[in-house]
Amino acid sequence: MRNDRERLIDMLEAISQIEKYAIQGKDRFTGDELVQTWMIHH
Repeated sequence: MRNDRERLIDMLEAISQIEKYAIQGKDRFTGDELVQTWMIHH
């Protein structure tokens, strides 16, 4: 079982990845279903 530290590291990595797409703006998010699915998953 993963400990709390490992899970926190996973969350921080996911946030970092999400930010790469988030800076592209709301239009990019609403206009691309693949980006929506990927961001919601992470």
